[in-house]
Amino acid sequence: KELKMKKSYLLLLAAAVMATSACCMHKDKPCCYNLQHSYTSTVYFDFDSAELSQQDMEKLNEIPQMLKNCPNLKVMVTGYADNVGKDAYNIKLGVKRAEAVQQYLMSKGVKYCSIKDGSMGASDPADSNKTAEGRALNRRAVVQFQ
Repeated sequence: KELKMKKSYLLLLAAAVMATSACCMHKDKPCCYNLQHSYTSTVYFDFDSAELSQQDMEKLNEIPQMLKNCPNLKVMVTGYADNVGKDAYNIKLGVKRAEAVQQYLMSKGVKYCSIKDGSMGASDPADSNKTAEGRALNRRAVVQFQ
């Protein structure tokens, strides 16, 4: 009897795991909904650079699989800069950073039509621009699902 209960438990557990995996097949399912409303990934850049580091590329590698599981989701990439330099330059730098992320995701199979990008330049800083550490945190691109 105990063996039969263990088998039932394992079958129930396996069914729950399969149901959880399958739920990501459509945008209206709970796990895709959670991705859409809570997923954020941030990558950081060196001063005056739009080159992704190896570490940031590895961080971005999870996104194509998430989109496979939730094909109706779109990716929004927003580039930012610190406040060093003119506003117009920082807007362009933010665009370059967002485009670097976009190009990387496309190289991993994400379709162009699934990605929107934009720039906030130096506006909406993540941290204070008064310190070198704060400025480093502001040189970023943020990836979110829509």
